[in-house]
Amino acid sequence: MTTVGLTIGSGGLRQLHRSLAQYSPDSAITILQEAGYASGEGVYQAFCRWLGAHAGTEHPEELDAANFGGALSDFFEASGWGPLSVAPVGGAALALDSSDWAEAEPGSADTPM
Repeated sequence: MTTVGLTIGSGGLRQLHRSLAQYSPDSAITILQEAGYASGEGVYQAFCRWLGAHAGTEHPEELDAANFGGALSDFFEASGWGPLSVAPVGGAALALDSSDWAEAEPGSADTPM
């Protein structure tokens, strides 16, 4: 499997947010969303590899539903993003919340986002 990821420090990511907000405020949210969507496949592949080393399978669908949220939170925390809480939304979606996410500006939100 080819690695399709790289590491950017949380300070660099926060600076990217600030620069986009300063120099391209009308496009900042769209640019960041598009970058996030484009990153999805690489993050998924990294999660699968991490699962292989930490959960005994590289296939998330093989995890028991009760263990999936904890594994996902552990992966993102180990990757430097921060811990997550994971809660079901309806029958086919999950809500992911974090009070300490790497790209968040410290002290800028009153509730997890």
